[in-house]
Amino acid sequence: MKPGGQGTSRERRRRGVARADSGAILLEVVLALVLFVFAAAVIGGGLNAALNKVEALRRECHAADLAATVLAEVQLGMRPLQNSGWESLEEPFADWNARVEVVPYTFGWDGGPGLSLVTVVVRGPEERTHVRLSGLASAVPWRAGVTNAAPGSSEPADLGLFRGGTDEETSGSSATPWP
Repeated sequence: MKPGGQGTSRERRRRGVARADSGAILLEVVLALVLFVFAAAVIGGGLNAALNKVEALRRECHAADLAATVLAEVQLGMRPLQNSGWESLEEPFADWNARVEVVPYTFGWDGGPGLSLVTVVVRGPEERTHVRLSGLASAVPWRAGVTNAAPGSSEPADLGLFRGGTDEETSGSSATPWP
């Protein structure tokens, strides 16, 4: 470079190129930063949505477990076999509510067992969590040691579902379902 601060045209071109290169590098860095922030926002939004869905599924599974518990209590005679309004469940689930709906259920023949279709609806602390579970319950409560008892008897009821003779004859694959 010559005294006075001016160099040859070659040196000036080098400085100009250096300035242009530094501007391009700055633009690339800013663009890369914008892309990184955008990608981080998309990934963060996806993770947030996934965590919200996992929490919703956890609440739904919890509601299904509580509904199965209430249905089992009705089937075992621990709760009355009748319609009920919204009731709070016992601690530690006092913020959950359950409702029982009972409808007579028939098989299409007279003298069938006195079964009822029981539907349990469980609602969580947030109104969005809500599960329905249905099952059959007998009007006669379950008693230990007696299963499928015919009315007035302690012997199991013969519903005629399998053909065959004695237990030895019908054990294994020789028992065929009624057509």
